[in-house]
Amino acid sequence: MVTNKTIIIVSGMVDATIKEFQPDTEFQIFRTFEELGNFLDRNPIRAQTLFFTNDAVGGMNSTFSYLRRLVTENDYLNVDKIVYITEEDAPELESLEYLVKEYDLNNWETITGSMSRAFISEVINGALRGDKMNLKRKAVYRRPRADYIKQQLKNKDSLEEEYADDEHDLMDIPDEELPPLEQPKHEEHLEYVYIAGHEGMERTAFAFLTAQYLSLSNKIILVESDPEYHTLTEMVTKSGVNCQMIDMAMLFEDPNTAIEAIRESQKNLVIVTAIDRIPFDYKYICSLLYYNLLNDATYMITEIALGEITSNMRVTVTVPSTVIGALSTGELIDKSLVANCSFIGVNLKHLPQIHVNSGVVMSTLLSDVLSTNDIICPVITISSLLLNTTAYDLGGVLGGIH
Repeated sequence: MVTNKTIIIVSGMVDATIKEFQPDTEFQIFRTFEELGNFLDRNPIRAQTLFFTNDAVGGMNSTFSYLRRLVTENDYLNVDKIVYITEEDAPELESLEYLVKEYDLNNWETITGSMSRAFISEVINGALRGDKMNLKRKAVYRRPRADYIKQQLKNKDSLEEEYADDEHDLMDIPDEELPPLEQPKHEEHLEYVYIAGHEGMERTAFAFLTAQYLSLSNKIILVESDPEYHTLTEMVTKSGVNCQMIDMAMLFEDPNTAIEAIRESQKNLVIVTAIDRIPFDYKYICSLLYYNLLNDATYMITEIALGEITSNMRVTVTVPSTVIGALSTGELIDKSLVANCSFIGVNLKHLPQIHVNSGVVMSTLLSDVLSTNDIICPVITISSLLLNTTAYDLGGVLGGIH
C-alpha cells in the first residue's frame, strides 16, 4: 500500500490498532523518546505530525528539552507539527509554555482531556482538535419506513393542531437593544530581535545602532553582553546617546527596584550597563528582564553567537568587512539556516569613539593594569599597508631594531 503521509507517536498508551483508522498513513510508534532517538541513528523520518502523551514525558523538564533539540537540531528528523496530549491543568504545562515562548515554537500545540485510550485515538485520528474537548456519542436507531408512516397516520390529533411559527411565539417579547461592539484590545508582548556574529566590536556596535533606530517609535531594552570589558557600556558612555541607563549591580542588589525603573522609564531606549567588573550571565539577565517586562516594552535587542542560530529565528548576521571576517563568519553558519538570515557587513574604520589616539592615555591605562610606571606606549594610525604612506618613525618605535 502506498502511503501519502507519516505520523510519529511517542506514547505508552497507543498500540498498532491505531493504524486501522488511517490505512493510508504510515505510523511510527515509540514508547519513549530514547527509542525514537535510537531509531533516528539508523533511519531518517519525514513526518507531518508528532504526537506525544504525558506518560512519555514523565513530569521531567529535561524530556521537553530533549524533544526540542530532537525536532530542531537533528538532521534526520523533519516534522511539521508537534502535538502534546495531557490532562487538563497538568503541572508540566507551565514548563512547556515557557519552552514554547522561549524558542518561539509556533508549530507546537497542546490538547487536554481525559487521558483514556479512546480520547488519545480520537485526537490522533483528527476527530478532536482544540485545547478542551469532551467526547460526545450519538446513537442512530433505524426502523422500517412503512412502520413509521403507519404510526404517523394513527396520530390524527396532531394534524388538527394549530401550527405556531417562531414569529408568533416571539411577538410579545420586546426588542433588546444591543450594546455597542467594542473592538478587542491587542496586547503587544516583548519580542526578541537577534543580532548574530563574532563576539566583538562589530556585533555590539550594530546592536547599539539597531536599538537606537527602533527606539524612535518603540520602547527598547538593550543589555551589556561583555562581562569582561564592558564593550557596550563604553560605547554608550562615549557616544552620549539619550537613554535610560540601569546599572548591572543595581539589578543584582535590588532587582525589583531596577525592573520597576525600566518599567516606569519615560525614555524609549533603556540600556543595562556594567560599570563595576562583576561576573554575570548575559542570557540569564536577558531572560529575567524578558519575563518580567513582557507587557512593558516592544523589543529586546539580543546578541547571539553564530552557533546559536536555530531554524525558528529571524536573525541579522553582522560580518566584519574583511575577507577573513567574511570567510570565518560563513564557515560557522549552518547552510540550512541561511534563508532566515539577513547579512550586514560592518566597517568600524571611521568610528572614533572606540579608539584611543593619545599615547599618554594608552601608557596610563597599561601602567594601571600592569602596576608599573615604566611603560611608554605611543599610538600609530595605520592608514595603509605600504611603508612610504605611514608617517611614523618606526625605527624609534621599534627600539633601535634595524
